[in-house]
Amino acid sequence: MREIIFGILLCITAINLYAKPYKGCGVDRITETNMQLGNYKGSQVGTTIFINCNSGYHIKFQSRNLRSSLGDSFLQNTIYPKYKVNTRMSINSGGGSYVWGRSVSGITGSNIKYSIAVVFVDYLNRNLPAGDYEDTISVNIGF
Repeated sequence: MREIIFGILLCITAINLYAKPYKGCGVDRITETNMQLGNYKGSQVGTTIFINCNSGYHIKFQSRNLRSSLGDSFLQNTIYPKYKVNTRMSINSGGGSYVWGRSVSGITGSNIKYSIAVVFVDYLNRNLPAGDYEDTISVNIGF
């Protein structure tokens, strides 16, 4: 039996977090930093980021394998990079419109919630080699 592991690593980069503490901005918590998709079409994983900031900031959602601002991406085999499986990512928040790969103004307030979901959109192909398939999602926040 071949083992296929689909993993997504979330990275948060907070710029100027410690340089301007008077702004009172920060990442409160992240629900999941290492997400694993099931090995079937429609499998879904997600994470939520909570931010507290009462002044302006910018936020950018990015993926290492991003194909479009709509969140089309892929997971790539770590040993055989030519093998890929497609995913679709989405961003949900209480306000504002968020697209992948573009910096936008974030929502101010306390306990602001940004949810990221990833869905596996391919059927498994029997020619797909076993191994780890990965992508990295990054969220850059400039306070």
